[in-house]
Amino acid sequence: MSKHAVIGFARSIAPTLDGIGIRLQVICPGGVDTALPPPDLRIAGRVFAPPSYIADGVLHALEVGAAGDVWMATDAGLPYWKYEFTPIPRAAPVPVD
Repeated sequence: MSKHAVIGFARSIAPTLDGIGIRLQVICPGGVDTALPPPDLRIAGRVFAPPSYIADGVLHALEVGAAGDVWMATDAGLPYWKYEFTPIPRAAPVPVD
């Protein structure tokens, strides 16, 4: 839920900030291999990427990204990718009497 909150907040304010020269983007890393994850999370099959992979993902987003982009950095050795949101269909306006 915390990643969803960050993404929603960033996407809602990115257009306004872009208008004043601030480009806001979000990086969503998977597990990062630091001292923070407790031992019980370090189970077989769970991927923890090195911090350098996440840092390179940030640089990649800065080089090619646009305001409001959400970038995924999930596993070292895999490319970073921009998440494409499904457009929200717009309902026809309701006439007001």
